[in-house]
Amino acid sequence: MNFNFLKTPKFIFRVFLIIGIGIFISFLLTDNNRYAVNGFFFILLAIPINLFFLIFFLICAFVYKSKYEECIQAIAILLINVPIAFDLISYRI
Repeated sequence: MNFNFLKTPKFIFRVFLIIGIGIFISFLLTDNNRYAVNGFFFILLAIPINLFFLIFFLICAFVYKSKYEECIQAIAILLINVPIAFDLISYRI
């Protein structure tokens, strides 16, 4: 298989990080609760998408033994967003 397992999670990581931080900064600058609600719904959208790719790379790690390390790295990249999201959520609690 000639698929680059690290390109996709890096793209997903960047997209969700940029959108999430953009919503958070918009909330901080305007103190408008609409951005907080949008951030909440964004997280509800991001969780299943990231979970899908996490499961996909976990399955790939066991199916393609030669790509095991690359798949585990892809999973680690996707999981970087989790503590960042929790930090952003807990900022105003």
